[in-house]
Order: sequence, then C-alpha cells, then structure tokens
Amino acid sequence: GTYRALDSNIFALPIHDCILTTKEHIELIKDMLIAKTKELYSNDLIRQVDLSNLFRTELVSLDNNEISNKNWVKYIMDEGGDRNDYIEEYGIDYPYEPLEDILK
Repeated sequence: GTYRALDSNIFALPIHDCILTTKEHIELIKDMLIAKTKELYSNDLIRQVDLSNLFRTELVSLDNNEISNKNWVKYIMDEGGDRNDYIEEYGIDYPYEPLEDILK
C-alpha cells in the first residue's frame, strides 16, 4: 500500500483510515494515494477524472508558533499538584488558555 511505499525517513503514522504526517509531506502522500486509487480502479475510472478532492487533509495539532515547549504542559497535564509544580518550576507566568480557545 501507499504507507509501505513511503521512504522510511518520512514521518507517517497510519491510524484507522488516516495517515498522520508532517505538513511538508501532505501533498506527496495525497498524490501517492490518488495514484494508487487510479491504479486500483483503472477499469472503472474515466482517464481524465479529477481525484484531487477525494482525500481530505486537516490540521490535527498545533503549530510551534502557537504553543511553546514550556507551555505544552498547560494543555496536556490534568489540573492538580503535578501540573502546578511544573508551571511553578519552569516559571510559566502567563494565563492558562484552554486548547479549545486556541483552536478557534
């Protein structure tokens, strides 16, 4: 399949009916999926069919500019002592913003 045909240096993780990858590899993987679809359904598809909208791409994580290495803990750790200790130890003094608010 497409996932196995990827270069081993490309980050790609198959989950259910998705392939998670980094932004720079989205078009490569999408093009490979389209080519494989055309190969598998060559007898059923008209020669010039446009499959560019067949595979959807979505952002599933935050950009490095949106969340720093220090404040990631504010979003993934449960409320409580460990989280508060970490925030205090590393001097994170800006207000907590729920992840849902950042993604709006």
